[in-house]
Amino acid sequence: MFTRLTRNQFFSGFLDRGAVTDAIDKASIRNLMRMGGNLRTIARRSMRVRKGPSEPGNPPNAHTRLLRDNIFFAYQFDTSSVVVGPALLKEKMIHVPKGQTVPEFLEFGGTLMVREFNDRGRWIRSRYLNPPAGAKTRKRSVEVKPRPYMGPALELSQSRYADIWRDSVVPTKVGA
Repeated sequence: MFTRLTRNQFFSGFLDRGAVTDAIDKASIRNLMRMGGNLRTIARRSMRVRKGPSEPGNPPNAHTRLLRDNIFFAYQFDTSSVVVGPALLKEKMIHVPKGQTVPEFLEFGGTLMVREFNDRGRWIRSRYLNPPAGAKTRKRSVEVKPRPYMGPALELSQSRYADIWRDSVVPTKVGA
């Protein structure tokens, strides 16, 4: 004998769709936040506090900790995704090419212009110093090799993603 139930009647008794989708949404947000936090931690820890430049191909050194301490993650509700990376900072001393930020410049490398002034026969980069009155100044292009930190951090963190998602949504007994 056949039962006369519509598709909606079947699903209303078969599955509490609202509860399942709510549980999946809640687990997705929680897991994406954990993934973002994990990636941020790996990127921050890859930057060592040292004097001098890092070797090309290695993460940049955190001289002032400005870049390292401004790496954040945020969940975006409109796209149901997490964004991880450095916050935009106003850096007036380093003249990176237009349309590029200092963190992007460190990640991918490139050519930048530096201002220098002549002090008794030596050219000194005028990063924090104003050139003395009457001193000769020049702009010079400098090739900077990439010092990636977000790309390698993403590769390291991807191995943990399966563990984060495992058992995210656990079935519960009906009526419990």
